[in-house]
Amino acid sequence: MKSRVKLSQCMIVKNEEKNIRRALSWAKEIAFEQIVVDTGSTDRTVEIAEEMGAKVYHFQWINDFSAAKNCAISHAKGNWIAFLDADEYFTGEDAKKLMRVLEELMRKMNPKTLPDFVRCSMIHLDDNGNPFSISTQDRIFRNSPKLRYHGRIHEQIASPDGKPLRCADESKELSIIHTGYSTSVYEKTGKLERNLQLLRREVEEDPENYNAWSYLGESQKAQGDLEEAKKSLRKAIQGKKSGRISEQRFRVAVLTLMNILSSESCGGEIMELARLMGYPKAENPDVCFFLGIWYMNRGLDEQAYEELKRALEQMEEYHGADITYAGGLVEQIYVWLTEMCRRLDRPQEAVRYGVLALRMNRYKDGVASLLMYLFAGGEKEKETAEGTWSFLGKLYDLSSLKDLTFLFRCAKSVGFLALEDRIMDALPEEDRKAIQSLREETLSEETWGIRVKNQMDRQFLSWVKYIEDTSEEQLVREIRARFEKLGSNKAGYVDYFRRYSFWGTLDPDKGEYENFEKRVHMMKEHLSDFVWLYRILDDNRSRAVLLAVMRNWTYLDTELLGKARENGEHYFDLDLLPEADGEVFVDVGAYIGDTVRSFTGIYGKGYQRIYAYEPDRENLRFLKHNIHGLHDVEIRRKAVGREAGTLELISPEDTSSSRLETVGASADKSDTMKVEIVTLDENIAEPVTWIKMDVEGAEYDALIGASKHIKKDKPKLSISVYHGYDDLWRLPRLIHEMNPSYRFYLRYYGGNLIPTEIVLTALPE
Repeated sequence: MKSRVKLSQCMIVKNEEKNIRRALSWAKEIAFEQIVVDTGSTDRTVEIAEEMGAKVYHFQWINDFSAAKNCAISHAKGNWIAFLDADEYFTGEDAKKLMRVLEELMRKMNPKTLPDFVRCSMIHLDDNGNPFSISTQDRIFRNSPKLRYHGRIHEQIASPDGKPLRCADESKELSIIHTGYSTSVYEKTGKLERNLQLLRREVEEDPENYNAWSYLGESQKAQGDLEEAKKSLRKAIQGKKSGRISEQRFRVAVLTLMNILSSESCGGEIMELARLMGYPKAENPDVCFFLGIWYMNRGLDEQAYEELKRALEQMEEYHGADITYAGGLVEQIYVWLTEMCRRLDRPQEAVRYGVLALRMNRYKDGVASLLMYLFAGGEKEKETAEGTWSFLGKLYDLSSLKDLTFLFRCAKSVGFLALEDRIMDALPEEDRKAIQSLREETLSEETWGIRVKNQMDRQFLSWVKYIEDTSEEQLVREIRARFEKLGSNKAGYVDYFRRYSFWGTLDPDKGEYENFEKRVHMMKEHLSDFVWLYRILDDNRSRAVLLAVMRNWTYLDTELLGKARENGEHYFDLDLLPEADGEVFVDVGAYIGDTVRSFTGIYGKGYQRIYAYEPDRENLRFLKHNIHGLHDVEIRRKAVGREAGTLELISPEDTSSSRLETVGASADKSDTMKVEIVTLDENIAEPVTWIKMDVEGAEYDALIGASKHIKKDKPKLSISVYHGYDDLWRLPRLIHEMNPSYRFYLRYYGGNLIPTEIVLTALPE
């Protein structure tokens, strides 16, 4: 059957040799004729167009787009015209669909009711080929003498008498792809500067041309001149009062100004603009979209969540002709909602939006990692890994090396070790080696000075990379989220840090998370110090302790902490310290004598002398009782520090605790006492062979006050390194600086939930 449709493809061009072939190719099979009007090309545009069979005409440029386009129309012989620019095209599928649409219109309608134009969507692509906004355009219209372009720039098809045109809205079915708004195109072609010059001339000639002000503001925004853009757009919006701006241009001006203001965290102008658009019942989803971004930039997650969710709902119903940025950023909205729901402790919604984002782009590593993070943790991590594996099978090809490699990277980034292992188990041996290399990449000896020899090295360096790549704000948010998943352990966790504030306050009811913030800041600031410690530790048991503590601090991991725990007596690892005959043992922080009793119980009474420092008078009473019968034990009621002086301390009501707090912490419930501070260097004249310290965070100063002994006598050192987050690395650093001959070991004697009772043993060569 003979086609009723004769489609004339028309375009105006100048120096489009990179685009002209594609611009003509999409219509080659469907167009009755192809008409190209050249406005002064100096490249191969005309040559290529003629090679492809187009009819080429020449038009002297007079700074008037409508004049040039109307010239092209005057040469058209078809009954329909497709007027796309050289940087616009239909896909092959939509080109065929276009002909079916036009055929159907011609078949169903008589000339009096036939639409004047067919409305299509236009998808605008950025430099990476990703859509960033969607609009509608009227580029397909009947070849009628009454239809011509009007306007020197940003020309529109219209009838001379101004009567409304009939439209067939096919924007849900037909889409034009547009690459011309990308930054690189503007830079290469100079189109933006050309448009700005024309628009400035328009508003100079007619300051009340509010449509031109609207276009000028858009162009200034594209140029990056946001302050001038805001002025022009505000000027355009004023045209609403006089009626000298079109409804469509008014809406574009408002939305473009909202777009700019959404990135500014203060000011209420954006709310006034939203109301101009009919908020909260505005049809265009961009109103809620830009409000959502504005709230998000102000840190108001709840409000941002509601607005972005509403924008998604409105997009499903929207049939307007305005450009919509939200329509081109649906994937990003899903990503934002996923992250917000996690912060708002709505894990099920976070998973739902995360899945929607991954269905649009399954290689979105941030989203995939976040979902793994939500699934990870808990005491049954292997079972959780199996469930996660099944879940991922609905989104990924688990037989694809590419997909498994991607998933492995994500699992590694959040420390989901059981899932890493599950991915490894699923691979054939030859592919397993390829994945295995991921555990070592970017963690090389060149980067951190650690040669990956085993699983523990991989796990530690995986933690290092995670801390290195993640912002402090994100780390705090993720620790808080894991804290919320502690279940029955949550109350005990809070209570511990409420009683002992060495590590900062933690009061979720008041929104206080200083503990987490201090922890994260210290890990970020001193990451290289932790790497140094890992490298300098002398055995794998020590490195296992450090890894377990780091994973607990970061992921609240209890499993590794439990495995790292020693069952023996504090301070006295027989593999490191097998005997104690002839020792001059200094117990700094002797408490009630429990350490001295353990020392003599394990090693006997072959020591030479014991010095026991304990400032608390109540503890002294028990200390004297517990050392009764031991020879050469000298008790000194003194505090130990870096220099001589006096310290005013408080003895807590809970006398079962060895902890002393500085004045100001519950002074009304405790007894205040003044204690003499001494240095070990000045207070012990004879050489010492072994120093133990547990002085509630004063270990650093006490070590400085013992520097002469450490340098000269090289005593064995047993030091508590858990009273401050930085004690773990800074106390070994201090000792190493005093005497580089020491070898370092870590042993852990605490519980599974919170890493306390960490002992550093330093032994001279």
